[in-house]
Amino acid sequence: MKLCPSCGGKNADEFRFCIHCGSALGRGKEGGAVSVRYCPACGAETGGGSFCPACGYALTDGSTEDGGTMSEDAADGSMFELERHGDGSLTVKKFSDGNAVIATVPEGVHEIADGAFAGSRVMRVYLPKTLLRIGDRAFKDCADLIDVTFPRSLVLVGDEAFAGCKLLAKPLPKFLKRVGKDAMRGTLWWEKNDPAHTLRPFLYEELPDGTYRINGAKEGTMSATRLEIPCIVSEIGAYAFHNREFVSLWLPKGLVSVGECAFFNCNRLASLTVEEGSCLQKIGKEAFARTALTSVRLPETAVCAASAFPGGCSVQRV
Repeated sequence: MKLCPSCGGKNADEFRFCIHCGSALGRGKEGGAVSVRYCPACGAETGGGSFCPACGYALTDGSTEDGGTMSEDAADGSMFELERHGDGSLTVKKFSDGNAVIATVPEGVHEIADGAFAGSRVMRVYLPKTLLRIGDRAFKDCADLIDVTFPRSLVLVGDEAFAGCKLLAKPLPKFLKRVGKDAMRGTLWWEKNDPAHTLRPFLYEELPDGTYRINGAKEGTMSATRLEIPCIVSEIGAYAFHNREFVSLWLPKGLVSVGECAFFNCNRLASLTVEEGSCLQKIGKEAFARTALTSVRLPETAVCAASAFPGGCSVQRV
């Protein structure tokens, strides 16, 4: 049994990182850098044979009996530089993608080292069920990365681990013990969900359930024509956007309520779009009064005050 030097938590002898806080527990005496060839089809270690012992995939020429590295120009091939530790666990030190856009990290890997995949062209990464830690800047600036599978074993994601992965819309899992600074900065998920970025133009407050209420907009930050309410907003407060000049409005499916007079006297507002799957429940009195709306489509769940919309505005249920 190992005790974590940071939190005092108990860990199995074979663990290199604390399962409670993600801190390093020390490395075995026999650790050293080794290059291990793995199958591009299933991710298993292949040794020096011509065929993968796990799935039978035909490997390219150039393998060595001691588990050498795969040629970078091998068809569909990839190469990891792995460090093997005394306890048998592995760390991915470097990923050379060659022509590969899919990376399957082998089982037995406990750590992705700092900067291991940074700047590569990889699009999809499959992480093993043994992984405990993703290091600082491990996937930074992987501009083509669109998907990563996160195993339940994962404890820690380091600083800027996925920063700059501009196509990555998937969030980090909630079961992580520790997430580093700016771990998702610059990702597609961050663009839509990070409060400091997404809610920057608004006056807002955090609600007990972790969502947000918008109470207004900061001067000089509003678009002249279109307003999109961020996906993390569940409430729009009373009088939040009254007397504004935008023409169209988009409401996310997570929005639950629109306060009274929230868009009162927005006399140029002529288009209202509610995202499919909306759970909108309440629209307050005169919320859209004195707008240019003539027709709106709302979910069946939405209860509207009698004066919520202009006289003559058609309300259709979907």
